[in-house]
Amino acid sequence: MGTIIKASAVTLNGTTSSMDLAVQAGTACIETAGIDKNDIDVLINTGIYHDDNIMEPALSPLIQQRMGLNPDPLKQKQMKFTF
Repeated sequence: MGTIIKASAVTLNGTTSSMDLAVQAGTACIETAGIDKNDIDVLINTGIYHDDNIMEPALSPLIQQRMGLNPDPLKQKQMKFTF
C-alpha cells in the first residue's frame, strides 16, 4: 500500500494547535475511507510537533485519545490491545 500526500497546511494565527489539526485530519480520513473508528486498534503518527516541545511519537496516543480510537484497551470489553 502506498501513500500520496495530497495537501498540507499551516495555521498562522496560533489559535489551532498541531494536535487539533492532526485530530481534524485523522477524523476526515476515517470519514472519507468510510470505516468504523472502532475497527482501528492503534494510531501511528509521523511528523514534527512543535507545540509545547513534545517530541514524536509521544503525540500519537494523545491524538488517538482525542479521536476516541481504542482509548483504554484494558477497560474495553473487546480487549483490543496496542503495542
